[in-house]
Amino acid sequence: YDRGHTLDLMYVYMADLDVAMGRPGTSVATRARLTILRFDFLKVVCDYEHFVPVNLPVQPVVDTQDMSSICNAYPLSSLLVTQVLNCLALPDLSREVRVMACSTLNAVLTKHEYDERYQEPDQQQRIACMYFPLLLLLIDKYPDLAHWRRTADQLEQRCLYVS
Repeated sequence: YDRGHTLDLMYVYMADLDVAMGRPGTSVATRARLTILRFDFLKVVCDYEHFVPVNLPVQPVVDTQDMSSICNAYPLSSLLVTQVLNCLALPDLSREVRVMACSTLNAVLTKHEYDERYQEPDQQQRIACMYFPLLLLLIDKYPDLAHWRRTADQLEQRCLYVS
């Protein structure tokens, strides 16, 4: 098992989906199907029983000012968070697709919360650090989420904010 090679394959797959979504003439329905496919893939990856150990860095992240170093330290959780926020920033996706994106993130966080292997406070703290990019990216992408904030109902917004 090579962590780097596995991550590279995941990034290639995500990039291929981005290319397919960005082709001229791609319909809204096709973009929605590709987004659903993206989150189905992320659900499978996040359900992997060794998701947390694969995602945790060997050494703690020291520079919390550099977003790229944080995302590189926690590649899988950063990928999930980035994809969820990118999905919310697309104005033409349906409510169902956006809810699926938020629900995926919420389900992963809930799974980590109740996983018997990670109930010690220091373990929970390390897992919380994996999702620190969510806060930073929410702040960075706040202007991009203006359409979502205007059009999403209260339940949809709560789905993300509760995460």
